[in-house]
Amino acid sequence: MIVVSDTTAISNLLKVDRIDLLSALFGRVIIPPAVQSELLAWHESLPAWLEVIAPMDSARVERFRREIHIGEAEAIALGLELHADWVLVDDSEGRRLAKTEGAHVLGLMGVLLLAKRRGQIPEVRSLMNALIETAGFFLSPGVRDEVIRLAGETP
Repeated sequence: MIVVSDTTAISNLLKVDRIDLLSALFGRVIIPPAVQSELLAWHESLPAWLEVIAPMDSARVERFRREIHIGEAEAIALGLELHADWVLVDDSEGRRLAKTEGAHVLGLMGVLLLAKRRGQIPEVRSLMNALIETAGFFLSPGVRDEVIRLAGETP
């Protein structure tokens, strides 16, 4: 399985020391150079299993860049080029653009739900709370409740 990620999922999972979930769930996790730069601006090091690949279509990246941040633009363009199984994007504009372009989009909460379904974590709620409290990940109360409901954990 090929997954291309923007900065958000990786950075937040690094902050709560659960970056292992991505490699356990997906095997091959790829980031573009802009995401690597953004991550290294905030984190001392990155997992050795993260692959860095530059998107080939610079015109596509520039077109996306008019609407979204460079890391997201490169990640979506690369995901499309590689026919990735998933592009990890949480920003609403990035998600909208990725879906419009035909990418399969997954956000960080989708990663947590998948991790629970596959037995990588016992529950979603505690890790979701850690992401909110420790990493500063924003979720509206409605989205929090929906994630807990989808995880089969009572609110």
